[in-house]
Amino acid sequence: MFLRYGPNNTKILYIPSIFISYNGEALDEKTVLLRSVEGINRESVRMLHLLGHNDVTRVTATLGTEQEFFLVDRALYALRPDLRMAGRALVGSLPPKHQQMEDHYFGRIPSRALAVMNEAELECYKLGVPIKTRHNEVAPAQFEMAPIFEDATVAVDHNLLTMDVLHQVAHKHKMKVITGSSICEVCSTLYTGTIPREAIQGRQWIWKALQLGSLDRYWDQPAQPL
Repeated sequence: MFLRYGPNNTKILYIPSIFISYNGEALDEKTVLLRSVEGINRESVRMLHLLGHNDVTRVTATLGTEQEFFLVDRALYALRPDLRMAGRALVGSLPPKHQQMEDHYFGRIPSRALAVMNEAELECYKLGVPIKTRHNEVAPAQFEMAPIFEDATVAVDHNLLTMDVLHQVAHKHKMKVITGSSICEVCSTLYTGTIPREAIQGRQWIWKALQLGSLDRYWDQPAQPL
């Protein structure tokens, strides 16, 4: 059990739970994972005993989750109905291939993205989530945070907490986190004119971002309201 701060500085008590029917059917996803981990342990120990390793009493499944996500300015996100309704890009240009974006992948983390990741790491530490690495990913505006390897059931819980924390922290920084699906084409779509020009005319800072053609360059500028 753990506490998290909610709206208006209130504290919310979280109690991890599983749900099983009267006949034993799993009514949640965590029960399935727990049973799978126990099945791997049971059969692995049995196999090792057959191979002569009779001193083995348990085999533990570990997991190292890599949480990849996109960071998009909330004002640009608001111009995209597909992102708002489906959580991913449904229209636009094809994603870049090969090594065209290596200047992003191997470059420094943009300042706005780094601010989000730093604060998210701090909030994760408060919840006992051991974030180990952070870096740019291949697509523009794509990043990754990863904890150390843990017991599989704990790692899944920590990954869900990490995603929740990322969404909350990014909102404070006037940005939007998009996770759970590959939307490498999102930034290409934002900057190749597939947004109707009339939707951005008169909003000079968005037009400036389109002309720059790269969130990396634009992120270092302060966000401005529409």
